[in-house]
Amino acid sequence: MKTMIALYLLAVCVLISQDRSLNTDDGHKALLVSVDRLLDEAQTGTYTIIGTVIDQSSREPIGGATVSLLGTTFSVKSSTDGQYKLELVPEGIFQLKADAEGYDPQIINNVFVGKDRPRQQIYFTLQQSSQAPPPDFVPVEKQPQPIPGSAIAPVYPELARLSGVEGTVWVKIWVDEKGNSRKAVIMRSDAEIFNQVSIDAAMKWKFSPAILKGKPVAVWVSIPFKFRLNKDVVEPEELDAQPKPLRSVYPKYPGTAKEYHLEGTFFIEAIVNEKGAVSNAYVKRLHVSDNRLVNDSLLEEIKNNASPKIYTAVMDLLDNAVNAVRKWKFSPGMKKEKAVTTKVIIPIKYSLADSKKGNKK
Repeated sequence: MKTMIALYLLAVCVLISQDRSLNTDDGHKALLVSVDRLLDEAQTGTYTIIGTVIDQSSREPIGGATVSLLGTTFSVKSSTDGQYKLELVPEGIFQLKADAEGYDPQIINNVFVGKDRPRQQIYFTLQQSSQAPPPDFVPVEKQPQPIPGSAIAPVYPELARLSGVEGTVWVKIWVDEKGNSRKAVIMRSDAEIFNQVSIDAAMKWKFSPAILKGKPVAVWVSIPFKFRLNKDVVEPEELDAQPKPLRSVYPKYPGTAKEYHLEGTFFIEAIVNEKGAVSNAYVKRLHVSDNRLVNDSLLEEIKNNASPKIYTAVMDLLDNAVNAVRKWKFSPGMKKEKAVTTKVIIPIKYSLADSKKGNKK
């Protein structure tokens, strides 16, 4: 999964230095990589899953079906002739799911793509649902209750963790007369990156069924899935004394990043615990052309535009920066004469000019 996650990071982590001090008199001799150049290299070295979605009874194609890799954000809609194509899939073994309105979903396990099988063909035959979904509101006497042990939390996407993305996803679940989750629909989401993992978790929930006039009935229930990275963190403005660095570690400039002339600045948010150690660190912001904050909409814009060589270079930059910050040591932040957990922002600059001078900061 790390390979796939890295693909999503391309445009967020492609760093185009805006520091004029790097330019020579004509302003163009400093070699900077543009996003366009990186995207031109994005179509090589990845794998493809293709196929068709058809009706099990009529054998007619199903258009508008959603085909997705479970546990990821890879998802496409089938065309009017039922065909679909998932591109830029990293090597791995996946669960592939097809879902369409009015049909029972179908999941196919152990779908492998890689060097030995770069183009997989997977076909779905969906069966029409024997039961229509319930109305949005059913006046039941007893609401469905999650069965202990089945109400699992979604997996926190590694990309969101690295980028410091948090949020809440509200999911509407169709619970049938047996208490099974038949369908999950996103009602509202703070970040699209959490949507698929929320649906995957919701479909595993089991309930005691809703009761109406002494009989079990199908209903919809709403569940909020909250994604939070750090709890009980005191905001810096609330502190009486800010953390002060006692030991700082700077990363080496990866050779792969130099090869592709990647440079710029990572702004790493470090969580400093009450002992002054860094308990967590992730990219909070990047120095890019428009200085945008890291957010899911930006990631989604380029999720299908990465090449293995580029993402390896980008991930080397990211990993080196984060791992270096994890080794920092601070005097702890203080509030009311008590050491507390807080956060600090640490800029890590990668400069081709500085690296030639032997400066690794």
